[in-house]
Amino acid sequence: KLDYEEKLQKLIHEHQETVRKTKKHADTELAERLEEVKKTLRDEYEEQLQESDHRHQEKFAEVQREYMRNQEMMDESLQAALSKIAQTTQQFEREASRRASLELSMQ
Repeated sequence: KLDYEEKLQKLIHEHQETVRKTKKHADTELAERLEEVKKTLRDEYEEQLQESDHRHQEKFAEVQREYMRNQEMMDESLQAALSKIAQTTQQFEREASRRASLELSMQ
């Protein structure tokens, strides 16, 4: 009976050792898989971040170009308006001078 108890204890111990090793192995595999998933997620996040940054830079460049076009159009419009004002002023001055000459000639 003593021999039976020793064998039983030995089997129990071997079983516990096998369970411990299996758990340790499973924990190691799980930790490795978890690291792989973390790396994959980190890589995907970095890629999405870079793509988003690229899109924002493109959009910013587009907005800058549009702003510059609008600025050029406003400058051209301002130049045209200033030119028109100068022409009108010159025409007014000529007309005023002509009027003054006509008034003098009528006197």
